[in-house]
Amino acid sequence: AKILNEKDLRTKTYIRKGKPSGAVRFKNTNIQLIVKNWLYAGKTFYGGEIHQGLHEAIIPEATFHEANEILASNRRERGISKNTKHLGLLGGLLRCKNCDAAMCHTYARKGNRKYLYYVCLNAMKRGRQDCPTRSVTADKMEGVVINLLRQLSQEPMLKEKVWAGLTLEERIMVVKSLLKAADYSAKDSILRVTLRKDGERREFGVDLKDLKHIRVVKKVEIKNEPKLRRSLVLAHQIEGLLDAGKINTLKQLTGHLNMSHARINQLMTMTLLSSRIQEDILLSDDKRLSEIPEYKLREITNEADWQKQEAGWQQLLQIQ
Repeated sequence: AKILNEKDLRTKTYIRKGKPSGAVRFKNTNIQLIVKNWLYAGKTFYGGEIHQGLHEAIIPEATFHEANEILASNRRERGISKNTKHLGLLGGLLRCKNCDAAMCHTYARKGNRKYLYYVCLNAMKRGRQDCPTRSVTADKMEGVVINLLRQLSQEPMLKEKVWAGLTLEERIMVVKSLLKAADYSAKDSILRVTLRKDGERREFGVDLKDLKHIRVVKKVEIKNEPKLRRSLVLAHQIEGLLDAGKINTLKQLTGHLNMSHARINQLMTMTLLSSRIQEDILLSDDKRLSEIPEYKLREITNEADWQKQEAGWQQLLQIQ
C-alpha cells in the first residue's frame, strides 16, 4: 500500500447511486483483498465456489497460493490488528433507539474466556436504570444482523463457507459496504436496519432476551461473602426488580431494605462498573476483595471510560 501510494496510484473508480466513487489512497485491507482475489490466478468466484475462469491468469496459481500462505502465517488472532481487536462488526453502526445513543463494543473476561457486548453509552454515562436496552451480547446481535443481510442482499461474501474464511477486518468491510445503520429498541423489541443500496429502513421483531446470554448463578451463603460482593449482588437484585416492573422507583425500597434513598443510590452506582470489574467482584477468589471498602469505588464509578475504570481498579487492588 505504501509503494502504491508513493507512486500516486489510487483504487479503482466505480459508480454508486449515480455518482463516481473510489479513486482513494490504498489501505492495507485493500491489498489483502487483492492478494486473496482468485481472479488474478485465472479463477472466478460463483455460487460460493471457485471455478476455472475463461480469462487468462495474470500470476501463476502457485504464486497465488504462496502469497496467501504468507498472509495467513502473518495473521495474528485471525487477522485482528492492534487497532481493531476490540472492534465489533457493528461498531459505529449500532445505536440504542430508546436513548438515541451509540452502542459501543466492549468485553469482559472470566478466566481465559472473553465475553463480548454492545453497551448503550447513555446507560454507561447516565445510569442503567433509564435505559431498557443497556447491553446485548455481541455475537447474538451480530448473528441476527448478518442473517438479515443475507436475506436482504445477494452479497456472495456473506455465504457461510466464504464468511467463515474471512478475517475480522474483512468482515467489517463487508458489513459496512452493505449496512448504513442499525438501531435497537428493547422497549418495542424492534431491530431497524438501513441498507446503503436504497436507504430504506426495515423493521424486524427481536426480543431482548434473544440478544443476551443466559447466566446460571449458583446459590451461595451470601453472608459469608466479601461486603463488596454482597453490595453488588443486592444492586443487581434491585435492578432486576426495576426491570420486571415490580417497583417503579428506588424510594419504594427504603422501608423494605431499611436503607435511606441516598444509600440505595450509592449501591446502584456499582452497576456502572465495567463488566470486567464486576466479574472480578462477583467471581474472583482474590482475598483483597474483603479489604476494599465500598466508598473507594465511587471515584471509579464516576468515570465513564471502562478502560480508565479498570486502570483505577488495578491500582486499588495493588494498594491492598
